Amino acid sequence: MKPFQLHGWPPLRLGPGVRRTIATTVARWGKRCALVTGGSHLQASPHWDELQADFIAAGVIFHPISVSQEPSPDQIDTACSAMRAFEAQTVVAIGGGSVLDAGKAIAAMLPQKVDSVRTYLEGLPGSIPFPGTHLPWIAVPTTSGTGSEMTHNAVLTQLGVTGFKRSLRHPNLIACEVFLDPELMLGCPPGISAACGMDTLTQLLEPYLSPRCSPPLTALIEDALTKVGKSLPKVCDPRTDSLADRSHMAYASAISGVALSNAGLGIVHGIASPLGALLPIPHGVICGRTVAAATSVNTKALAQESPETSKGVLHRLARAAFCLTGQPCANIHEGANHLGQYLKLLTHTLPIPPLPSFGFAAPDWTTIAAKTSNRDNPVQLSHHQICTILEESW
Repeated sequence: MKPFQLHGWPPLRLGPGVRRTIATTVARWGKRCALVTGGSHLQASPHWDELQADFIAAGVIFHPISVSQEPSPDQIDTACSAMRAFEAQTVVAIGGGSVLDAGKAIAAMLPQKVDSVRTYLEGLPGSIPFPGTHLPWIAVPTTSGTGSEMTHNAVLTQLGVTGFKRSLRHPNLIACEVFLDPELMLGCPPGISAACGMDTLTQLLEPYLSPRCSPPLTALIEDALTKVGKSLPKVCDPRTDSLADRSHMAYASAISGVALSNAGLGIVHGIASPLGALLPIPHGVICGRTVAAATSVNTKALAQESPETSKGVLHRLARAAFCLTGQPCANIHEGANHLGQYLKLLTHTLPIPPLPSFGFAAPDWTTIAAKTSNRDNPVQLSHHQICTILEESW
C-alpha cells in the first residue's frame, strides 16, 4: 500500500431537525454572532422565525450579513469592518457555497490587523501566507454543492476581464462544527439543486481519478457517488423531492469537500476558475455543463496513452459509471465511455442553463483554455483538447 494522508473533518450532525441545536452550540463558542445568510430564501421560510427564537432563548445576539452571489474581496472587507464594530465573537454561515465561503473568510479575517483579505489570497501579487488565526465558525449548508463546510479554503471572486478566483487557505479554516439538516434543503429550486448536485458529482469524480486518492477516500467517494446516482434526479423534481434524498445529497456534498481537500481536482475545475472570473456564471452551472465533455475528452486522451498509464484511470472511470448507474459493463473501455454518455444525458435532462445564456461566446474559448490549469488532471490535455471541451459544452 502506498503511503497516504487523510485530513479529518469537523464534528458533523446530519438529520432532520439538527438545526434546532445550532443556537446552543453557538452560545458555547461566543454569544455575539455574525450571522451570514443568502438572499431572501431563508428569511422567507418558517425556519427563520424558529432560528431567531432559538438564538434569543440561548442568549445569542446576532448581526445579519447577506450574501447573494459569489463573495468578492471588497464584500469581505466591508463585512469585516461592520463585524469588528459589532465585536463579533463567532460566525455562523447558513446557506449555499457562496455563503459558507463568505462566512469562512469573515471568520478568518476578523482577528487580522491588515487592511484587506487580498493580503492573503493565493497567487495575487504581493500576497503572503495566511497566519491561521480565526474566529470559530459554524457551517449550515442549505444546498448540496461545494462541500465548503468540509474544506479549509474560501474562494473569493473578482469579476471582469482582469478578474480572478483565488483562495484564502489554511488548515485551521475548517469549520468548528457542521449541521446538515435536510429540512433546510427541502424545496430548494430545481435549477439550484441541479447545479449544486453536478458540482458535488464533479468534486467526487475528479479526486477519484487522482493518484492521491487513498483507499479510505476511495471507499467514501464510491459510496457518495452511489447516493448521487440515486438521489440527484429526484431532488431536482418537486414531485420526487424527499428528506431521504436530500440527506443523501447533503452527505455526498460533504464527502466531495473531503475528497477535493485530500486528492485535488481536475480539468473541469481548471476551466471553472478562469471562466467564473470572466463571467457571472454560477460555479455549479460550469461544472454541470462541462463535466460530460471533459470526461469524454479525458477518455479519448487516455486511450492514446500506454496501458501502464491509462489502465488505472480507465478502471476508475468505469467504476464511477457503475456507482452512478448500477449498470455493469463488459470492460473498462466500455465502462469509461458509458460514464461520458451518462453524464451527457444528465446534463441535458437536469435544468442547467447553457453557458451562452450567461454571455459565454466562441471567441472566449481560446482565452479560457490558455488560462486553464491542467495540473491535477489524470492526463495532460493540449490547448486544442481544452478548447474541444469548451466547444462541446457550449
